Amino acid sequence: MKRLYLVSDTHGNRCFDPFLSLTGDADMYAHLGDYVSDGEALRQLAPKPVITVKGNGDFGNDAPVQEIISLGGARILLLHGHTVGVKYSLDRLAYLAAENDAQCACYGHTHISGIDWVGGVLLVCPGAFGRYEGSYARLSIENGVIVPDLFTL
Repeated sequence: MKRLYLVSDTHGNRCFDPFLSLTGDADMYAHLGDYVSDGEALRQLAPKPVITVKGNGDFGNDAPVQEIISLGGARILLLHGHTVGVKYSLDRLAYLAAENDAQCACYGHTHISGIDWVGGVLLVCPGAFGRYEGSYARLSIENGVIVPDLFTL
């Protein structure tokens, strides 16, 4: 079993100690944008690799807009979501994932936690870590099967 923990939209909230104490079983972390500098701070603290992608609030940054990773036999698309209009519809996100042979797409930008299925693609938004409730998501992956969960601190 592999575990990927997701945060997004930290907006300067770098209070990662409680989050890291709850995610000790992680194999990898992902920061899905807004602010990439917070993702870099997480990278300094986390005991496992941290992937970062940039969001609409990450100007002057050379982080990628999207990444595709393989973990536990699954392909996962990581992006902030602003480039595919996730505040209006999840269709373009699902299409982009399918075009890249990804079973799952993880995104932020909406500040609203959610787990959805569109066109056979699993879509997961951890919500906004920078908000007072500090939401995040976990993907548990084994033999290509992904089980998503949402949490608040």
